[in-house]
Amino acid sequence: MNKRITELLKEHDFNKTLLIGYYGGGNFGDELLLEIVINLFQKFGYSSTEIFYLWYISYKEFHRNVKGVRVIPKEKKVWGMLASIVRSKNILVGGGGIWGLDFNNNVLALSIILFLSRFLLGKKIFLVGIGYYSSTTKLGNFGAWLTAKASTEIIARDEETFNNFKKFQKNTYVDTDLAFYLPELSLAPYTEDAERFIQKISSDKKKIFLTIRRFGGGRGAAYMTALREVIKNNRDKQIILAMLETSSIDVEGRSFTSEVQSQFPTVTILPFSYNPILLYLFFRKEAKQILVISPQFHGQLLAILTGARFFPISYDNKNRELFQRNSITSFTEIENINAQNLQTWIDQSYG
Repeated sequence: MNKRITELLKEHDFNKTLLIGYYGGGNFGDELLLEIVINLFQKFGYSSTEIFYLWYISYKEFHRNVKGVRVIPKEKKVWGMLASIVRSKNILVGGGGIWGLDFNNNVLALSIILFLSRFLLGKKIFLVGIGYYSSTTKLGNFGAWLTAKASTEIIARDEETFNNFKKFQKNTYVDTDLAFYLPELSLAPYTEDAERFIQKISSDKKKIFLTIRRFGGGRGAAYMTALREVIKNNRDKQIILAMLETSSIDVEGRSFTSEVQSQFPTVTILPFSYNPILLYLFFRKEAKQILVISPQFHGQLLAILTGARFFPISYDNKNRELFQRNSITSFTEIENINAQNLQTWIDQSYG
């Protein structure tokens, strides 16, 4: 059953809400989702919003200061979160494929906290634009069950998530990823920062936008090898090499970009140290001028949203769900990426 996220925001009172997700972990997608939720709350006039944010010191690097929004300080991480849960009427988990391939002990702890908040403290729990995939672990399924039982309503971001959660929670609906709401937001406050950001990394030329992603178990080895070759073979073109995690988190990515910068000084290195909506505005402005090669879900989503050409790469169910929803039938699994198939696509698309 379909239900828009904005319908949910109209139906319930989200004043005094605690936002929880994988926020503050140095990941582009999670910071983008948080910024969108904050903007949606502003749009509907909600205030007294609190955010559980993993690394408090980095919040201002990725987000605007907004009246009525309070970030729980890092030094009060545990007790601050518990106090915020007690104060809040609602807890909203906003976006992300949390119960999927990247499930970890922190997500399990989140699942338990949501369950206890509902049944011990009587809080309303909402999951919005969320992902739950069969690629998760047994503990991931257990965590999803706990969370579903605790939830007042769930709005899934795709069909697989809907079907998975519907088994546990009847008040489950399907919409889309929160990032698809970007065109509905008023982004005027970002204009000046976006102009400076675009001027810093862009030019009048066509450009190739490449992103780095960490993978466990060596899954990304072929992709990283292919990127090296692509950069080497396209030195006549403008290349932007972007990290979509902070350099303190993706140490291998930081090393890779340093190596590229040393060997190919004309490549523009873009570390993740900016408000994520700026990258959306860059894609929107440069959509006809960029070719995007990015395995990240939200890198691909921004390309789809803005009409930028991209090479579809899948490493998880969430990518395949995104492609299916947008009628993209041809894609390449991450293990099958090589310099030849990327270069062929560049040669066909660049001209």
